[in-house]
Amino acid sequence: MQESVPPTEAFPRSKAAATRALELDDTLGNAHNSLAVIKMYYDRDYAGAEHEFKRAIALDPGSAHIHMWYGWYLGLMGRFDEGLKEQRRGQELDPLSDHSNFGIGATFYWSRQPERAIEHFHGVIELNPNFRIAYWFLTDAYVAKGDFASAIATIENAPIALNDPVTLSAAGHAYGKAGERRKALEILSELERQSSQEYELAFHIAQIYLGLGDHEQALAWLEKACDERSIWLIWLGVDPKFDPLRSDPRFQDLLRRVGLPQSFDKYR
Repeated sequence: MQESVPPTEAFPRSKAAATRALELDDTLGNAHNSLAVIKMYYDRDYAGAEHEFKRAIALDPGSAHIHMWYGWYLGLMGRFDEGLKEQRRGQELDPLSDHSNFGIGATFYWSRQPERAIEHFHGVIELNPNFRIAYWFLTDAYVAKGDFASAIATIENAPIALNDPVTLSAAGHAYGKAGERRKALEILSELERQSSQEYELAFHIAQIYLGLGDHEQALAWLEKACDERSIWLIWLGVDPKFDPLRSDPRFQDLLRRVGLPQSFDKYR
């Protein structure tokens, strides 16, 4: 297996490229959008990211791609109504965009509306049965609803199920919540094996431990993800999977270190 490039190498390179492009032409909306995504995921400069997103939209208001990314950012910041507005604007501009359509469902999921999320993800999959990300989000939404049988059926029948860490994580979490510990532990063992060669796996491993109800191991792997500067940690603020940890001071400290709000009383 080829070793992946760590975020500490990949993102600075991307940032340098976007910055250079803007030095040559500051009116490039897509370059401002790229810089915004880097500030959001890697720099954890959320105010700076929003500034770049707004600049990108001002320069290219007809870009469905930029509206989608800004909506994604707003959703991850817990600003769900604003995020839906941007995602729907992206959908209006490009009705066939998988990502804008999917982003609407993701916002429903993050805002604790699993039934609306499920309905929307089914629509996304109907339009594009090969859109992988919709399957693992649909699985998560079924878990949030408490419908574990449908969650497992979804992930097991995905067109390319169980062949990548994100899908494996969704499956392992669902199996754990459903009480199918053997299957969850098999996936966990595989991801822990891969973690010696791949970056960005600690966050996914933590989710499987959460499904198994092992909060201590979940927190330990989230600490490892923090040490690796995982871009996935921005999800800690809104993803329902982490609700069981929200009252733990160690989780609150993780939120602080990632720069996210530490008060999520409405999710408890």
